[in-house]
Amino acid sequence: MLCYFSELEGTPIASSEIHSFEYINYADRFRTSAVDILILERLKELELID
Repeated sequence: MLCYFSELEGTPIASSEIHSFEYINYADRFRTSAVDILILERLKELELID
């Protein structure tokens, strides 16, 4: 999985192969897959997320 950072303009919408999406934070990590948990934990360690 790749993580990207950028400034957002407009409202993101799901399309093509992406059925839906939502913003999550570290507190939501246990609602995600095992690999997402690892990524969120690493981002937290690097102080890139709250």
